[in-house]
Amino acid sequence: MKGFKVRNIALVRHSFQTWDRAATDEKRKYVSNLISNAAGTRLCSDDVIRLFIDWLNLYNEAHFHVIQEVFKNPGSTRYEIWTSIYGETLPRDNSPEADLYKLLIRDLSTGGVVRQERDTK
Repeated sequence: MKGFKVRNIALVRHSFQTWDRAATDEKRKYVSNLISNAAGTRLCSDDVIRLFIDWLNLYNEAHFHVIQEVFKNPGSTRYEIWTSIYGETLPRDNSPEADLYKLLIRDLSTGGVVRQERDTK
């Protein structure tokens, strides 16, 4: 039982550090929701909670909006994700908005957070 308490204290300490470094109130809310829900249940391991805390350090709110859309609408295309988050107006291909969106998708793809849906048999 003693090891269990130490592990949870380390998680709480890690989450407080993340909360303290958060640049926005939205990110602080993500951290507090994560650690509150983790404390109330044992649905996943401490390693998974630690991974989510690390993601909160690594990604910003724009990344999480993309993740949320992919979670809500599995198999959605980049276009569908864009229109759901930003509306129907598409930016020009050489615009800063388009470059940022490409970066968000690349970060999440190479980071292993989202992947292209494909049939598995």
